[in-house]
Amino acid sequence: MKIESPAARLREFIASRGMRSTPERYVVLEAIEKFPGLFSIDMIHEETRKVSPSTIISRGTVVNTVRLLVEAGIVAPAGNRHRHRVYALASAVHDRRNAGFQVKIYMECTVCGRVKPSTDRAVIAPLQSKRYKSFHPTSCSVNIYGFCMSCRRKLETKLQTSKKKL
Repeated sequence: MKIESPAARLREFIASRGMRSTPERYVVLEAIEKFPGLFSIDMIHEETRKVSPSTIISRGTVVNTVRLLVEAGIVAPAGNRHRHRVYALASAVHDRRNAGFQVKIYMECTVCGRVKPSTDRAVIAPLQSKRYKSFHPTSCSVNIYGFCMSCRRKLETKLQTSKKKL
């Protein structure tokens, strides 16, 4: 097993495809690395302006770079959120023989929209051990929807207040 930085993995992937190594691709990757959890294309596009204010990066460049990063196994699709496709940075662990099947679990509050990553081994283990006859999975995401503790307390307080009024 070989551990490499996402930038090194991107450099190697681009070289293996005979593509040009542009500074914009690395600015997009740097912007992605700023997000600990889920991110969308628009979030990354906005973050590129902060990471490198002197470099103007179009939304199209962000879209194409994210596609390239997904193909390279550096970024993994993580479903949809508020009608937008969301992604997550894949683990830095990269296995040459088995592209390192990544399982990501996200708990999303349906009230405030807060997303918290989870590492629940009871959920991850069966998904990682599953084998498919003619398919090699590289990533998987599980979204769990509900209420965060803060929103749950607010809802319970509202319910108690309304019961007292009756």
